[in-house]
Amino acid sequence: MTDLLVGSVKHFVELDYPYAKGKTVRKDLQQVEKSTGKEIERLHKEEPEHELWDVFWEITSYESITSLSLFAYCFLHSVKFSWWEIELLQKMESAKMWVIQSQNRGI
Repeated sequence: MTDLLVGSVKHFVELDYPYAKGKTVRKDLQQVEKSTGKEIERLHKEEPEHELWDVFWEITSYESITSLSLFAYCFLHSVKFSWWEIELLQKMESAKMWVIQSQNRGI
């Protein structure tokens, strides 16, 4: 499950994080799809169905998840995360930030 969620974070951030003003890989690929008439599989990957996937995107935008944001989420939603859930959310956050930093450096 860890690999699926972390890999999916990388995939969706790579598609949707702007690399230039108003430009994303998703928009570029949609244009290619439109002009060629060929479906690009990468655009049609479904989001994983897992509670932590939804929690992750609810807590984060393109800001970093912090201990405070996790605490606030738990407080507001009356939930407690297990150690492995917190660890997985941190791995997902690390994957998101790696993609963003890579795109900012042009890697």
